[in-house]
Amino acid sequence: MGGMELRELRAFVVVAEEGGMSAAARRLHISQPALSQTVGTLERQLEVKLLVRSSAGVRPTEAGMALLAEARAGPGPGLHLRSRSPSEAAGPAAVAGPPALRQ
Repeated sequence: MGGMELRELRAFVVVAEEGGMSAAARRLHISQPALSQTVGTLERQLEVKLLVRSSAGVRPTEAGMALLAEARAGPGPGLHLRSRSPSEAAGPAAVAGPPALRQ
């Protein structure tokens, strides 16, 4: 499993908190398609579905709830910044997901 960027994690958290892509996109000041793409990228990187989408909005899956709890707890044993090589130092930070997402 690769690391995720902090902006992807933040986007996921806001979508989960808002309960919908449109409201989350407004809160993040980005377009809804861009937000959907960001969350989709995160799901592909982690190889797990994080959100159940419906016409009524979105809700986190079990894996999504685990990631949300880890994200809210902040960096620690389950969720931590991935170390970067000097050549990556100028790029975005990346995060490794909690073991619960590997199921």
